[in-house]
Amino acid sequence: MTMRRRLALTLAAALLALLGATGLLDRLVGLTPLATVQEQGLGYLSELRGRATASYLTAFGLNAIVSFAQSAEVSAVVVSTEPGQLLDPVDDLVEQFSDLMLFSAASIGVQELIHQIGSRMGFVVFLPLALALLAAALWLGPRDPGGRLERLGRGLLVLALLAKLAIPLIALTGGAISNTFLIEDYRRAEATLQTVSGAIEAEQRQAAGAPPPAQAPAEAPAPGLLDRLGEAWGETRELLDGAKLMAWQEALRQISDEIITLFKIFVVETIVLPVAFGWGLYRLVAGLVFGR
Repeated sequence: MTMRRRLALTLAAALLALLGATGLLDRLVGLTPLATVQEQGLGYLSELRGRATASYLTAFGLNAIVSFAQSAEVSAVVVSTEPGQLLDPVDDLVEQFSDLMLFSAASIGVQELIHQIGSRMGFVVFLPLALALLAAALWLGPRDPGGRLERLGRGLLVLALLAKLAIPLIALTGGAISNTFLIEDYRRAEATLQTVSGAIEAEQRQAAGAPPPAQAPAEAPAPGLLDRLGEAWGETRELLDGAKLMAWQEALRQISDEIITLFKIFVVETIVLPVAFGWGLYRLVAGLVFGR
């Protein structure tokens, strides 16, 4: 490489480093499509955090409902059993689901914090350091220590870019997978759980003697899962026949299925994808810096 070309590349690196250190490069990037990528990714994270919070509140309501139902006695034609024997597995599942929702919300908050820190340091700190190392390696040549400085500079250059884009890319990947494979399951499961919570809370108010809130007259829906569940809990202090007990068990089974569906969705979106992408990022930087 000629002396003139080395000088030109060094001056270009110095200019780019100056733009990064002064924050001007961030402003220029804000005018490119990269800003849209960051905005969409962070918007999805905010939406996901809201969903996790809503699911946690739903789980909290279900936990109260299960506790209420466990206080009643259910008698069948040939057996007499405490509802706790039926509801203990559901109660445990709801508690674990609540813990997962708290963890998911915390995971999303950590990702947002990492992006906030990385976004500020990416072009202001990492990029100037990377360019300085690459410029030094340019003059030292391919042999060590020039070779080591070049690998380290490349690693910091990749880190500078990913500090700005890693979290939004994780979020966009999760959003694409969610919108393609998971969103319909989420909406169905969340709607079912919220409806069940409202129905059972109404039964609790009725059992306590409080009048239900006024509602506009509407056409009665066809009997289904929620109707059977409401009837079962509304009569928990009365004798139930074997058919009602079977309906109770079937309702609880379907509720458990919906909770497990939400488990699957949030584990993928808030644990599997961030961990997988973080591991891939580590391997990429390690390969550039350490040559492995």
